[in-house]
Amino acid sequence: MVTARMAGHMYVTEFRNQDGSLNRVTEHPSFRSTLTSPTATITTADVGLDRFVENEDGTLSVFGTGVHLKLNGDLKAVGLWRLVVDLESGEPISQEYHGRFDVTAEETATALCEALS
Repeated sequence: MVTARMAGHMYVTEFRNQDGSLNRVTEHPSFRSTLTSPTATITTADVGLDRFVENEDGTLSVFGTGVHLKLNGDLKAVGLWRLVVDLESGEPISQEYHGRFDVTAEETATALCEALS
């Protein structure tokens, strides 16, 4: 049996133009997730700055950092990302990922299962 627990906080800051309209939003997440089995405990972190900017062309740019997961000192998932979304349709226009992001990737899932067993 594995239990999961998350704790932390997020600070959100809105930046406004002189006319009061929203210019951009930043979020500062600081979350720790802990996975515990009878034989091991793994802690991950999601910390850093996430930023949202509404662009003049009707798109939204989203910048952020990913989950930080290390097992036995080996980095399994961390990175930076940038998304651009069409605000009218809600559809993504572009995506960029730098680093290793996918905590559900087979090699990461296998490493987690092995570490917790």
